[in-house]
Amino acid sequence: EGALNLVEANQTEIERFREYWTSEIAGKPHKMPILGAKNLQWIPFRASPRELEFLASQEWYNNLVWMAFGLAPSEVGYVQDVNRSTAQEMTEAVWRKTTLPLLELLRNAINRFILPFLEQYWDVDGEVEFVWDPHNPVIDRQRRLEQENDLRHALTTPNRVLLARGEDPVAWGDMPLTLIDSLARLYPEWFAGEICGIENVPESIYGGSMLLSATDPITKTVAEMVKAGRRPDPNDEPDEWRSRIDALHRRVQGVFDDTLQNLRQVVESVFPQEVPDGDAESVVDIDSIVDQISIADRLIATTSAPRADAFVAGIDRERKLLEDALESRVGKGMYRVQITKEFDVTQTIAYKLLQQRAARNMRGVEDSIKDLVRNTLTRVVEDGGNVTDAWQALQRDVPEMTSAHARLVARTEILGAQRYGKQALGEEVEHILKGKVWRSRKIPGRTRPWHSVMDGVTVPVRESWTVPAGVAPNQPKDYPKQAYVVGEDQPYNCMCDQRLALADDLPASAQELRSMKYVSIEPLTKQAAILLDHALPHESLPNCLARLEKEMSRTQLAKHLGISKATLYEWLR
Repeated sequence: EGALNLVEANQTEIERFREYWTSEIAGKPHKMPILGAKNLQWIPFRASPRELEFLASQEWYNNLVWMAFGLAPSEVGYVQDVNRSTAQEMTEAVWRKTTLPLLELLRNAINRFILPFLEQYWDVDGEVEFVWDPHNPVIDRQRRLEQENDLRHALTTPNRVLLARGEDPVAWGDMPLTLIDSLARLYPEWFAGEICGIENVPESIYGGSMLLSATDPITKTVAEMVKAGRRPDPNDEPDEWRSRIDALHRRVQGVFDDTLQNLRQVVESVFPQEVPDGDAESVVDIDSIVDQISIADRLIATTSAPRADAFVAGIDRERKLLEDALESRVGKGMYRVQITKEFDVTQTIAYKLLQQRAARNMRGVEDSIKDLVRNTLTRVVEDGGNVTDAWQALQRDVPEMTSAHARLVARTEILGAQRYGKQALGEEVEHILKGKVWRSRKIPGRTRPWHSVMDGVTVPVRESWTVPAGVAPNQPKDYPKQAYVVGEDQPYNCMCDQRLALADDLPASAQELRSMKYVSIEPLTKQAAILLDHALPHESLPNCLARLEKEMSRTQLAKHLGISKATLYEWLR
């Protein structure tokens, strides 16, 4: 179906071709015409399947049919894009949509058309039926893997998993697995006796009670910290970061205050207006109040901008310290040294680690606020209080403790962010450094002894410090610990700092140093400019001028250096 265009053919040639077509081609299938015309053009009337994207259209129609039957492409054998994950999903889908319906049809057929015709069926008055074992080992294994993954990420608890499997719960199973692991590791005696109910728990082989490890704020509740008189003291904080900590403290405290006010309605709905006769505890659902506290995401958003600003400020401060140290090497007051390395801070490893740590910390803050509210309301219930007592207790106890906690959060986020910023800078200019140095703020009674012993310890920029064990009786038992950034082992209330140390083999002259990558040197005086451009390394100005004077006249030398002859004579004097 088409037209044949014989370009440049005359009338005679066209007539001859017509006769040839009629006699040799027309009506003869699979006959190929052979033409001698110039510039022959074939213009088809019907587009080819390729032009119509025939296969693509058929694939689209196939997908449409599969969708109408509620099937995925992989379920009908279309496996071009199937990988290990989708193959597992396909296995489950085929079991659910194909195998189970067929088994159900067979079950119904056996129960309706076979069993009723058996004598034994009527011997028991029809009280028997045929059923399939619904368990699929592949599906069961996949569900177990999903449950284990949820346990590892604290998305469920052991008891929920046990109940889903039809098994009996355990005494300690209502806590997330990560919390169970932490408690069992840090307080094994208490965990074994109080949680697991084991009697006559043996003493620790480390000497003393394992509970001694709970004296640090990172492993204590805020209430315990306040009772112990260990409130965050602004006077302990570095002056250069105090204003940032103050600002973030107010913002975090605002989140805590809003959370408390939002609890009033649910407290009024749960607690009785008057104390009822009998056991009041049985009619108060404290968990329904605590479940209303969901502030981790809001805390992450609230602390995000101040944390990023502190991260950048840490980079800028450490960059300035490195530049000052380099200027001291080549001549303070003669040159301005700048580190010119520019980078996207949000793409650094240190920034990503900071974000992960902050998210983890804010989840912990939410849990501690929940514990604080739960403990306060539990005391009210035990004392037989009503809704007025509960609300007054929350207003009295929670703001006092959350203020200390808000300060602790602000301090941890700001000081931690600036340390991570210094780490990011170190990773970018690693070629001019010998490593990073742990600097302890030795505040009597407030600096951890195992952090004090780390003062001055230097490690390569991309390696971690090892904080030793056995430094003090109250040191947690999970040491030694690795810290990629200073204080990472116990960030709460940590006042230590991180510094970058220049390499010992860096050039000590401006001429050599300016050849270093990402280092820029700007002379501040005319003499410094001449030394930078014309002097040999470590050569003084008089020696440089004397050497150049041997090579050219003074007139030429003045022109060469870009100064007047009077200035040159004064310098040569």
